Amino acid sequence: MYKKLKMLLLTVIVLLFSSFTLGCGNMFNRFIEDDDKKAEETLQRVLDAIENKDKDTLKTVFSKKSLNETADMDSNIDNIFDFFQGQAGLLDEGTLGTDESFEYGLKLKRYVYRAVVIINQERYFFFLLEYPVDKEEPDNVGLYTLFITKEENREYFGYWQDHVYPGIVLWEPSEEDKKKQE
Repeated sequence: MYKKLKMLLLTVIVLLFSSFTLGCGNMFNRFIEDDDKKAEETLQRVLDAIENKDKDTLKTVFSKKSLNETADMDSNIDNIFDFFQGQAGLLDEGTLGTDESFEYGLKLKRYVYRAVVIINQERYFFFLLEYPVDKEEPDNVGLYTLFITKEENREYFGYWQDHVYPGIVLWEPSEEDKKKQE
């Protein structure tokens, strides 16, 4: 009798533990999927605004900090509108890196998103740096960097940390950039 009760208790504990483990794994996957979805939504909002030449919508994607630190955001947006004509389509699903930290009990989350986009049959590499959460500096919430170059220049991109600028960057690699990669 005592052995049966012990076996029953052990079985219940194993079942509870395994269901808890499976449930947590499922929740973790949902968080990752949510991050991917949010980053893709930001990129889609950017592409829609470019396609529709909607300056106000494009500005709302950027953080207040990025807008304040950019010398001439309106001119940069006009340059993008002039540069890209036609429909934009996401070529690949992109890759997302997330970074989450807590400093002094305040949460900071950062998305580093890369994707290849086709516009007028040309392939472009898009790099986005976004802060979806920043409890210490709320003006930092939103897109900080929108970096765009032709896909063929991607090999000269190097480390993303070298390309963190506020606002919009239409980038062509310099000779020095090209030499670094050789």
